[in-house]
Formats: sequence, structure tokens, C-alpha cells
Amino acid sequence: MIDSNIDPIDHPHIKGATVKGVEPLYEAIQKGTDKDWEQRAGCMTFPDVVASVLKSKGVDASKWLKDSLKMSLPEMRKAAAALGAGEVFFDWDVARSVEGYFRIKGTTDFCVQRAIAWAPYADCIWMETGKPILAQATQFAAEVRAAVPHQMLAYNLSPSFNWDGAGMTDAQMESFIWDLAKLGFCWQFITLAGFHCDALSIDFFARDYAKRGAAAYVQLIQRKEREHGVETLTHQKWSGSEIVDEMGNIVSGGTSSTGIMSAGVTEGQFDAKH
Repeated sequence: MIDSNIDPIDHPHIKGATVKGVEPLYEAIQKGTDKDWEQRAGCMTFPDVVASVLKSKGVDASKWLKDSLKMSLPEMRKAAAALGAGEVFFDWDVARSVEGYFRIKGTTDFCVQRAIAWAPYADCIWMETGKPILAQATQFAAEVRAAVPHQMLAYNLSPSFNWDGAGMTDAQMESFIWDLAKLGFCWQFITLAGFHCDALSIDFFARDYAKRGAAAYVQLIQRKEREHGVETLTHQKWSGSEIVDEMGNIVSGGTSSTGIMSAGVTEGQFDAKH
């Protein structure tokens, strides 16, 4: 949904009622008669309703569907009439949500048009997707960069995706980020990777700690940090202790006696000899 129809770029993607006399969607929701409202209202975009009229007349609508993506509603009405579609009823206000939002048909075409429009003002452009589909990313990248060759693209390798339910093999998952990179997706990110990593490791640790106490911490965490050279094994410097010590020495003229990293600090227990 979008909160305004002021931008003509959005017009081909806004849904409206195509059946006269149907009650507004918000009214149907208030009355509890909204379950079949989409069908009763013939709710669709203006390009789609014109395409259905043209097909009923035996006219190929493919060119219309492509050309209309770059037209405002007044321009689409004029073009549709010129194609012989006549006066097509379309009311996007009737289809607005209870909150007043205009409802859109979310498609890759919609994202492509918006991306091209934003290109002069954006360093990097991101299309939110429902699933990790390489073909969709390929279409988006190809069409956007055909119009704006320099455009950098971003991709959310979202933990919200059910990756195992996306129809990808393990090999496809493994190559996915490299496949995207070749298309121009130069900034790829996992929005909540840290959250899920933390949750998983803490869950494993807590379950084992309940059974084996400190041994669980040592064996699952501390030894693994040492084994793999993870710098947080000696965590003092990661908490800013060295910076605090330096500040204390500057203020005291080098005579501070409260240095966190002074003799006896526990970090010394992790020297190579230990």
C-alpha cells in the first residue's frame, strides 16, 4: 500500500474497482462483507482491466501492458480509448484501505519503475522480495541497469525467508550471493543474522549449562574461541578498557593506579604459555 497517488509512476500499479455501484472497501470491512469484495468489485489495476477488455475484443494486449507502465492515469485513459477499449470504469478511491491507503499490485515491474525513478537520488537501491528468487533478481537488475548502467543494487538475504522452502538446492544457496554479485548487487546483507546467531548459540549453551555447569561454557565457547582464534577470547579490550586506561593516564599525568589492564589483569591468563 502507498499513502498517495500523487506520483504518476505509481498509477499503473494502483488497484481500483472496475464494477460500478460496489460499496467502498472500508464500508465492506466495517459491515463484515469484505471477504468477497475483491471479486465483486473486479478489483485490479487500470492496465489489467484494459487488457481484459482488449482480449475480449481479440486484441493482443502485451504491448499495451508494457507501454502503460510509463503512463499516468489520464494518459492511460487516452491511450486505452485510442486502442478501442472505450470508456473503462475504474475507481481507485473505492478500493482504498480503512486507513486511506491506496492499494497496489506489488510486482517486479513496479519495483523496476520506482528504482529507475529513484536512481538519480540513491547510491544503492534495494527491492524487498518475498522469497530468494534468482530469476526475479535477474529481471530487476537487468531492467534497472539497462536504464541506469551505473546503478549499484542491494539485496536482503532475509532471515524472514524460509530458505529451505524456497525451492533451492544447497548448491544454489551456496552460490546465491556470487550469482547476485555478478548482476550488480554489490551490497548484500542479512538483516538479523546477529540476532539469530546469538539466539541459537545462547540456546545451545543454556541447555548444556543446565546439565553440565561451567564445563559447558569452557567446552562450547572458551575452547572454541581459542581454537579458531576468535579475538573475544580476551574480551577486556573489546569493552574499551584500553581506551579508559589511556584517558586515566592522560588526566593523571601518567600516574594512574587504577588501570584496568595493569598487572594482574585476568587477560594475562590467556598468554601463549597458557
